[in-house]
Amino acid sequence: MKKTMIHWLGASLIGAFFVCAPITDLHAQSAAATADEWQPGADVLTLRQAGKVETNAPLNTVEVVEFFSYTCPHCAHFAPKLTAWRAQQPDNVRLIYLPVSWRADMLAPQRLYFTLAQLNRLDLHEQVFADWNNDPNSLATDAAVLNWALRQGFDQKIWQRTYNSAATSRQVRAAQQAFRRFELRGVPSVVVNGRYALIPSEQLFDTLDRLVAHEQQHTNAQP
Repeated sequence: MKKTMIHWLGASLIGAFFVCAPITDLHAQSAAATADEWQPGADVLTLRQAGKVETNAPLNTVEVVEFFSYTCPHCAHFAPKLTAWRAQQPDNVRLIYLPVSWRADMLAPQRLYFTLAQLNRLDLHEQVFADWNNDPNSLATDAAVLNWALRQGFDQKIWQRTYNSAATSRQVRAAQQAFRRFELRGVPSVVVNGRYALIPSEQLFDTLDRLVAHEQQHTNAQP
């Protein structure tokens, strides 16, 4: 199975941090900062269409969203590092995972994630990456995902009802809409507070720490 991979364009990267990307190139541009704006630097893109994914979150919440796909090997490599990073954050930092798709074989794994989330079984998140890596065909279709779920011990009726539900379909559409709105180019992509997208690099977590700290100060300064 051929996977299209690109570097984030317009970035000077140290090392070989790749992303999986759709063939149709999406655009996120670095906005020119005015003199009184905080300037995030070359490793952060200022999003043209800002806005948090969770609009009903408390005002002091700093939202960190990872756009990913279970079909992406770089997302699999990134997942445990992001989990470890989240464990060190305060309660007001909200980490949200949003799977996206642009190929037919990405659709079933996308629905799989939202089904696991609704059934409170995200403890299987990293296992899904491993199982895809071992055998992509085991998760590439709805029927294959169902067989996988049964092997994990899920009740078939509960799984199918959740997997095929309108709620799952709404979550899939919302993830796709957010990915397009932010004009992201590939996965893994990390967006902070619906304002900034981090360019993948070896310094990503250092940049993420600085950006989250900045957003916490900005949030706390609001009346």
